[in-house]
Amino acid sequence: MQAGTTTCQEMDALFRSDRMLDHVAMLDGRKPLGMITRQHFYLSTGGMFGYSVFQRKYAERLCKDDPLVVRNGLKVAGLAQLAMDRFRDSMYDPAIVIDSEGRFQGTVTVQQLLDRAVELEVKAAMSANPLTGLPGNMAIQKWLQKALASQRFTVVYTDLDRFKEYNDAYGFLNGDEMIRLTSTILRDHADTLAEECEVGHIGGDDFVLVSYSSVDDRFLASICEFFDRRKMQMFRLDDRKTGYFVSIDRRGADTVTPLTTLSLAVITRDNFEEVPHPAQLGEYVASLKKRVKKSTGELNRSCFMRDRRTYKSSGGGKAV
Repeated sequence: MQAGTTTCQEMDALFRSDRMLDHVAMLDGRKPLGMITRQHFYLSTGGMFGYSVFQRKYAERLCKDDPLVVRNGLKVAGLAQLAMDRFRDSMYDPAIVIDSEGRFQGTVTVQQLLDRAVELEVKAAMSANPLTGLPGNMAIQKWLQKALASQRFTVVYTDLDRFKEYNDAYGFLNGDEMIRLTSTILRDHADTLAEECEVGHIGGDDFVLVSYSSVDDRFLASICEFFDRRKMQMFRLDDRKTGYFVSIDRRGADTVTPLTTLSLAVITRDNFEEVPHPAQLGEYVASLKKRVKKSTGELNRSCFMRDRRTYKSSGGGKAV
């Protein structure tokens, strides 16, 4: 509603005619001037003289001070935090939404915010891996598309080496605990980054970490070192001392198997002359995973490896 067009008397009639009307945004052209909520309007015009004082004045005189104004595109979690940080008497007021030019786009009520949060939570739960609670392939594909559209990104593909042998030797329950341990370490490390970083569970013992910026070697090394310390609780004392455990190969014979490790294959925006399709990342990382797994096996500890190749737009790679 444009400022200077409606008196408080007319606003009262409007609220009385529509019992579902909770608030009205007041505009100066296309820019928001303020907001009048039903509750604030009747608190201000109540009392013995309130209505007679305001009835002929323009309604914008009763706009609430400092309404919450947010840019279009703000995430639900961010908006919820801003809403709850307000003073108690304004905590449940709607937020005014503007575009990048400051032009009015609409309003969002707390009820709409809660409904959307519940909807997103249900969707996340449906796509989450039941073992780790981490988002699955649908979410990962969206992250990769967002990363590829940014100026810088880092994608870290992570999997457990010799996990099948561990599962066979220690049982599925312990195997599940090893998976949960890995997910916890990746999630905890992602939370330490200043830039936004996502962690997903592709399935089985495969994970992916997507950062919308660069990550340094110290971060990657910390994941490896932390896993190698924490994994010891997953092995029997004798196996911890020897550095290996006994598993059964395909022929049914006992075989000595080194303790489980992590292999991290790292690809960044610098690896591409042009932005690749998300599906191509899996192809490019396959050979890198083989190389880092070989290095991990030789060193008998968790390792990471950055891809040093530059991929042409045709999909081929050349060493640099």
